[in-house]
Amino acid sequence: MPELPEVDILRRSLARKIINSKIIFFDVFDKKILRGNKELFQKKIKNSYFKYIKRYGGILIFKLASGYYLLINLYSKGDLIYTKEKIKDKNIKAVFKFKNNSEVYFVNSGQFGYIQIINDKQRQRMSIHFGLDPTREEF
Repeated sequence: MPELPEVDILRRSLARKIINSKIIFFDVFDKKILRGNKELFQKKIKNSYFKYIKRYGGILIFKLASGYYLLINLYSKGDLIYTKEKIKDKNIKAVFKFKNNSEVYFVNSGQFGYIQIINDKQRQRMSIHFGLDPTREEF
């Protein structure tokens, strides 16, 4: 299972590479990983970009320029792989393609990882569902 330090290292690494990069394509190969309003995914992700990436516990929170947020929970067997080369893996669940020809693959060999789209009001209520982040002062 990715521990908090590993998730935070992933967050920082991705932020350096994909913040403000236009998303030209988003595809999901396993619809079971999607949570939330499924119509919003294509509508709010394509032609948008990530403004920032934060971490809340083991969940990565991607702020979209469209005003929505993507939550990505890797659970125990997930990863986000940034590359400029195509990769093939039977465990690829989704892909984000950027204008600069780079891609981020959501790879998960387990059954519990997910991508969720939420609005700001839902994001503000996250602590109710997920509890306090152990690295926050309130904890």
